[in-house]
Amino acid sequence: MVHLKGESSNKFFDELMAVRGLLQSMATTANTTSQTWDEKTGD
Repeated sequence: MVHLKGESSNKFFDELMAVRGLLQSMATTANTTSQTWDEKTGD
C-alpha cells in the first residue's frame, strides 16, 4: 500500500472505493436489465 500524506490518501481511497462501488452497482443493474429483457423477448 502506498502512503501519501495522511489526509489526502484517505480521501483518495474513499473516492476510489466510491467509484468502484458505483461501477459495481452499474454492472449489477445492467445484468438485471439484460436478464429482464431476455425474459420479455423470450430468448
